[in-house]
Amino acid sequence: MQRRVCGRNSGLGCIASIASYHFTVETETSKRENAKSQSIFKVASRLIPCGTNAPLDSVNDRESFPTYFAKGQGARLFDVDGHGYIDYVTARGSLILGHADERVVVAIDKAASKGANFGAPTEAESKLAELIAGRLPMLDRIRFVNSVTDAALAVFELARVVTGRSMFVRFRGCPGPIDSLVPCLNERMDDESGALLNNGLASLILPYDDLSAAWEIFETHGESIAAVVVEPIATRMGLIPPGEGFLAGLRQICDAHKCLLVFDETTTSFRVGPAGAAGLYNICPDLLLFGPSVGGGLPLAAMGGKKEVMEQYANARFCDAATLTGNPLAVVASLASLQALGEEGFYASLDEMGEALEAGLTEAANETDVPLSITRVGSMLSVLPQDESVTSWAEAQRVDHLAYRRLRQGLLNEGVLWPACPLDCLFVSAAHDETIIEETVNAAREVFAQLKQA
Repeated sequence: MQRRVCGRNSGLGCIASIASYHFTVETETSKRENAKSQSIFKVASRLIPCGTNAPLDSVNDRESFPTYFAKGQGARLFDVDGHGYIDYVTARGSLILGHADERVVVAIDKAASKGANFGAPTEAESKLAELIAGRLPMLDRIRFVNSVTDAALAVFELARVVTGRSMFVRFRGCPGPIDSLVPCLNERMDDESGALLNNGLASLILPYDDLSAAWEIFETHGESIAAVVVEPIATRMGLIPPGEGFLAGLRQICDAHKCLLVFDETTTSFRVGPAGAAGLYNICPDLLLFGPSVGGGLPLAAMGGKKEVMEQYANARFCDAATLTGNPLAVVASLASLQALGEEGFYASLDEMGEALEAGLTEAANETDVPLSITRVGSMLSVLPQDESVTSWAEAQRVDHLAYRRLRQGLLNEGVLWPACPLDCLFVSAAHDETIIEETVNAAREVFAQLKQA
């Protein structure tokens, strides 16, 4: 992990929100014509709420509309108007190999020729489970589902069955699948700890990376807490690696109070190493959530963990599955993707490109004397047009969204796609090579110079 700060002081002021990314074209500043996207939006808006089924944040703004994409190849996306973009969103980091990797495409084509779905088990499921378990020594059993929300729901119910308790600890600024687990909670604060209560169910919200707050909440509610659910690396309020001893301390707390430690690796699974953040920090959680990166680009997620916990699945009759669960296309795509990720030197090369991007952007910012802060963990980066990196939820609320919007729009004009929300991460894929990184840095240098003159 590296954190690097450069440049002058920049204004802070806009209140940040944790928003979904969405690709927009700001018509007043865009140098690219997106007439076809605008036309599609007009038709789609009459049939589809907001004009798209993809994640979005502000398509109803009169000055913006989503960019509709036609193709992804390697490190690039191409929109319906023919514009190409170097993609640093990569489907929220899940496309670790990049778009349309040949190995994944071939595997999907071969499987599709035999049938897209059977609604029944296949041998490939066992092979995939064996492959994943071989890379994560802390994982004894794994369950595949269609989405990370499905996986999170299973974790929630399993934790309640195993412990007989109904409270869950999560961390402010780390929204994720845990939010969908308790949809009926009243949105009112019960006390200063941030407990949300509803008929005995509760989500206790604590500051991320604050171990003392965790100990304190367990002194009061320890006998009622079923699980602590944490992003081992916070990725939704900038990029905040855990402080020394934080994850180990949570493991100690959970052991002392006989509750479960759950790692939400929706973003970090197979991204920061073959065993995810659990392997990176050498911490053994009771349960793990695996996000779309396990699916090789197709709808697939998973949850897994220790044998004694996961065996409660059968006892609690959790094994009923949706029609598409474990479908052969998603499973073989995952097998092909994870086999490629297991090649010797894969992660060293991936992290090297992340380091090259960080170094190049830092150098470009220093040359043009503009504020820029970069936090990096392997191939994940948070890049903000300000002096200081975000290290807490409070600091995330002060990020200058307008400054980031100008930076992002300038990069879009140069053919570089960054997340719409400044608190989302940039992701480097295996398809981002030295040439792509150099092209990105040159584009950023041009944009920095423009912003300096503005």
